[in-house]
Amino acid sequence: MGGLEGIDRTGVGRRAFVATAAGAAAAAALAGSRAPRAPAQGGAPNPAAGGDAGGGGRGGGEEVSVRSNGTAQVLVMPDLASMSFSALATDDDAQAAAEQASAIAQRATEALAQAGVADESVQTSGVSVYPTYDQQPDAMATGAGAAQSQDASPTFQASVYFELSGIAIDSLPDVTEAILGAGVTQVDAVSYQASDTTQAYLDALAQAVARATDSARAICRSLGRELTAVSEVDEQTTADPEASSYATRSYATSADSSMATGISPSVAVPQPIEVGASVSMVCLAR
Repeated sequence: MGGLEGIDRTGVGRRAFVATAAGAAAAAALAGSRAPRAPAQGGAPNPAAGGDAGGGGRGGGEEVSVRSNGTAQVLVMPDLASMSFSALATDDDAQAAAEQASAIAQRATEALAQAGVADESVQTSGVSVYPTYDQQPDAMATGAGAAQSQDASPTFQASVYFELSGIAIDSLPDVTEAILGAGVTQVDAVSYQASDTTQAYLDALAQAVARATDSARAICRSLGRELTAVSEVDEQTTADPEASSYATRSYATSADSSMATGISPSVAVPQPIEVGASVSMVCLAR
């Protein structure tokens, strides 16, 4: 499934009423709420209830179409996590910085394997080496507005970037401690996913249909008509929830300030993920 802050749902699923879960939910919502209405005094049909009082009143006997929409969200707790982190090293020599970063990356890879992380869950997403310059006041300038000049001897920073995916949330603290122990000092972000949002989507879809049905019935009442049937329901969200991508919630974290105290930076409290559904409905009324 997709999209939470977050579900990623690409495409628009539009199915015939009789062939969708949305249609079944609409039929159930309509059938469960329709009850016989007492006739008006004297046995004549009640116009306010949608009857035809000799062709008079707002309802009349002509069948009309009523269009309505419904949306709903269902919360689901994540059970998986993803993490991006960097193996960083600095040195006055670019080659030396690169070798140090590579060594940290190798130790981190081994630590992840020892922590039980599968090889397919670990990816190296990039490598970089770039110079940094210390900014110092110009010797000929004074005061707060002193000009800045670059040191002629730069320091080089090398980074190896990692992406972890499909990590069980319960194992996230151990995984984090493993890479910190290997010398990693930068955890860039942690995100949480729900691996199976199928049932949550179907629940949201049923709620969206019920809301669209309630809206259509309210419109009919305001016109002195009665909703008699649902002729069409279109899903405005993904038609196949099993094929949608994970719903994701991300948290930016920094390891720099926590390293001194030994606090793991990646343990951000996972929050429920919203799984949403939306439908458009066409009803018949008299």
